[in-house]
Amino acid sequence: MIELTVETLGDPEPIYGDATQLHQVLLNLCLNARDAMPNGGQLILRCQQETICDRRGPGEKPLVDLAPGEYVVFTVQDTGCGMTPEVMERIFDPFFTTKDVGKGTGLGLAMVYGIVQQHQGAIHVESELGVGTTFRVYLPVASPVAETPEVPGAGGIEESLRGSETVLVAEDEPSVRKLAVRSLQRAGYKAFEATTGQEAVELFEQHADEIDLVVLDVMMPGMTGRQAYERIKSIRPDVQAIFCTAYDPTAGETDFAEQCGLPLLQKPYRSEQLLRTIRDCLNGSREQTQTETFADALV
Repeated sequence: MIELTVETLGDPEPIYGDATQLHQVLLNLCLNARDAMPNGGQLILRCQQETICDRRGPGEKPLVDLAPGEYVVFTVQDTGCGMTPEVMERIFDPFFTTKDVGKGTGLGLAMVYGIVQQHQGAIHVESELGVGTTFRVYLPVASPVAETPEVPGAGGIEESLRGSETVLVAEDEPSVRKLAVRSLQRAGYKAFEATTGQEAVELFEQHADEIDLVVLDVMMPGMTGRQAYERIKSIRPDVQAIFCTAYDPTAGETDFAEQCGLPLLQKPYRSEQLLRTIRDCLNGSREQTQTETFADALV
């Protein structure tokens, strides 16, 4: 019952950003817009480039707190119930929500605000009761960067995060999966990718002797990450594993990871977080193996 319109005005220049995190920003804003239109309405997504100039008169506040320059603007506009000025003042506060108990944590817009700030951007909100709400996300256009000779083995990745092992990534969200695989390959790892838990199990059966670690999304269609891990562990009990989730870690959906002593990455995560967690797991596994070998020698 919601009419969706997507517009790109002009030819916006590129920005520097984490695609997974910006996807999460738009997803959160769209979900809030949907909830504000229980009887249907219009949802408009717009992308355009704007020039921010400091044209304030004496005593005037700027529309957004940004330095003058070129910005790409993402607009999410709905024709929903709107908000009061009192609610608008608090919408980015952590744990503040107008939704019924069990229907919202109050963290969605707080996370949106944090991600936008991390990207040196700003967010502006306009709303009117019974008319609708408009969010505008301003992100700076990427400055031209001079080309520099590529340094073999560098690639912008810390040497301590690099590796040569083989990792299996099981993730049903294409953008997250591609980010993980690309990050691993840039860091020197060999990577297999699966879109479901069942596919992950089948790939592991074929390459059980090669795969050193598996990265599993907690919730996947058909077979969950936990079910896939149990099947994989029955094939090779010593395999290392990391779980990833977009769920609230306090919601109980991921308790099993802590019970099993397995790392849990909260999505959206940065490439460095993934690589560091993988390296810590593999290094820990190697240290344990060396300790066991030394103990055997003593016996």
